[in-house]
Amino acid sequence: NAALDLLGAAEDDPRRLRFRGVLGTSVVRVCNRYAAVTGITERQAKLRRIAYEVTYMVGASHAGYYPGAESIILKILHHPRTGMLLGGQAVGGEGVDKRIDVIATAILGGLTVEDLEQLDLCYAPPVGSAKDVPIMLGFAGANMRRQQMPALTPAQFLEELAGSRPPLVLDVRTRREFDEGHLEGALNLPVDELRGRLDELPADRPIAVHCHSGYRSYVAQRILLNRGWRDVKNVQGGYLLIDLVRAARHR
Repeated sequence: NAALDLLGAAEDDPRRLRFRGVLGTSVVRVCNRYAAVTGITERQAKLRRIAYEVTYMVGASHAGYYPGAESIILKILHHPRTGMLLGGQAVGGEGVDKRIDVIATAILGGLTVEDLEQLDLCYAPPVGSAKDVPIMLGFAGANMRRQQMPALTPAQFLEELAGSRPPLVLDVRTRREFDEGHLEGALNLPVDELRGRLDELPADRPIAVHCHSGYRSYVAQRILLNRGWRDVKNVQGGYLLIDLVRAARHR
């Protein structure tokens, strides 16, 4: 650009370069786990007083039926009014860097949560799922923005449990999963039995529904909302993330 100035080139000369800033995209490996980040974090958003919403998605590094799939937890921040992507974090096994690279590219391109629904990513059982983690996260975030999936983050859920009017905790995992570990006071109604046991649920109390990672609880939430319940929220990331957040708070 300095050379172009000396040549008297115009300000809109296409040879001029423009630095658009950095997103701070980075990844680290600790033993056999990876953690990656791009854009702003919740802490940074709060310090800068930037409005944001959070969406979580728990998925796999590739198709679950193909051997060797590893868990990936992906989190994004997006603007509550526009849906514009602001940042993303991921932790898990192989493929964490790939998913954060997708989010970093989307942020630079000015994409929204709804745009993630439309991504066309590589699919083959050894390398990815037909609906890969960023796409599923787009579905979840867009459903929240369309008011089809009122949701709570694990942190918000734990705050509501400690409040003056805690919700009924509905655990829609299988009985075996429930017996292996559950939240105190939770009501276990497996999603496959839910339609036949609706009379066991109060109609006048807030309900927070969760499964292991968030999908079955979304199905259960839609069943309840379609049957007349009004205050039903899906806990993002399910028991998996709830347990991780609880453990982190007690360290």
